[in-house]
Amino acid sequence: MGILAQRTGRDVLSEVLSSLRLEGRIFCRLQVGAPWGFRTPDDGLARFHVLERGACWIRATHGNALPLSAGDLVLAFEPHQLSDGPKSSTIPMDEFLGRSPIGSHAEVHRRGRGPEVQMLCGAFRFGQGEAHPLLAVLPRLIHIKSRSGDTPKWLDLTLQFLAFETRHPRAGSESVVSGLTELLFTQAVRAWIEDQPEGRGGWLGALRDRQIAQVLGLMHGEPARAWTVPALARAAGMSRATLARRFATLVGEPPLRYLSRWRMHLAADLLRAQSMSVGEAAARVGYRSEAAFSRAFRSVMGTAPARFRRAASVPRQGPSGGGHGARGAPIGGEA
Repeated sequence: MGILAQRTGRDVLSEVLSSLRLEGRIFCRLQVGAPWGFRTPDDGLARFHVLERGACWIRATHGNALPLSAGDLVLAFEPHQLSDGPKSSTIPMDEFLGRSPIGSHAEVHRRGRGPEVQMLCGAFRFGQGEAHPLLAVLPRLIHIKSRSGDTPKWLDLTLQFLAFETRHPRAGSESVVSGLTELLFTQAVRAWIEDQPEGRGGWLGALRDRQIAQVLGLMHGEPARAWTVPALARAAGMSRATLARRFATLVGEPPLRYLSRWRMHLAADLLRAQSMSVGEAAARVGYRSEAAFSRAFRSVMGTAPARFRRAASVPRQGPSGGGHGARGAPIGGEA
């Protein structure tokens, strides 16, 4: 299949997830009785909630209230509200939690007169911001529904491991919990992809098309190579016109424009994580001209590569301010 080894769509997803530099943590297991309701802060963190028992409602900033049932998983990439009813009043999350302990092994209890819910709550931080190709295509809220109250098998197994580690802490538990929450994210994204109708889901949905997935794999496998549409078409066994049309339809942009954006995200990682010079990063992603690279980088990342590199060299601090979710500590101690 061409001069390069064929890569699958799964390979592409793995590479993109790796570049996201995800950090995930549990911040509490919540058990609360109605009436109740809280809203999360706008602090740049994504959050997830797994409803272990009972029922409740979630409302994202720009959406309608959605019911959650036992066994459901929800990932929210923007501030949201959780409550016992679709129109229940809410208070800020730090006020709701008060002085309750926060962390992988914390259990927060609030008694009420009405039905109780029990849920596992956690947060994600991403090394790259919302311009990352993965976050740009995902919806602001992903809802993985249980089937007739039965948790999906993959979620059930992950939760069993999480429950054991959070309730029986020992040496290495924090590392295990972090890995399991990151696995939770990966599994949820895969489930969302599989649930998308044909032709939907942007480049993630395109991974289900064998030939387009192969083209994406080629670009991700050797991003610095001087790819052309004819070369990609030959490698995938397609005509140039068919590739251009199908890629644009499924991915939402022409092949070489997608490749350029992916190169810039790789370059951002090089500038940030390895402190490379701008010229070195440009060469690593296939640019001989530093000026051309700088123009492309600015168009995708919104800033010049040299300025991005200087900003990335400043040690990253946790969100500042008081309350849960805005502590100065690493994400492991945040809400």
